[in-house]
Amino acid sequence: MHLNTMMRSCLFGVIAISLCGLCHGTESNWTKVLLTEAAAHGAVCLDGSPGGYYIRHGAADKWIIFHQGGGWCSSDDNCADRAQSSLGSSKSWPDKFAQGEGAEFFAQPPFSEFTIVYAMYCDGSSW
Repeated sequence: MHLNTMMRSCLFGVIAISLCGLCHGTESNWTKVLLTEAAAHGAVCLDGSPGGYYIRHGAADKWIIFHQGGGWCSSDDNCADRAQSSLGSSKSWPDKFAQGEGAEFFAQPPFSEFTIVYAMYCDGSSW
């Protein structure tokens, strides 16, 4: 199994485990969660920073997990360049998520009451 695939699987597992404790509240803001424990086990962004996600709390029994797109790195140089951007590092991600790919669909019915997890892309591979 490719190392990036193993790290991605670990990262997704930690997201799923982390979500179990987050099923409350109805905040309208998106809050950043960095997966520092997963990073300690090698599941990291291209630059070594921890991966993460944003969450908007809603109904505890209605969930959407949305994976941000990003595309594969096409070369070592491309990965090195990407590591300096938000598609390869969590260092520049804001504390509160405001807008992004697909986010406008979650603000209106039928999804406006759902708990939404927006899984950020930063490892140079594909979900």
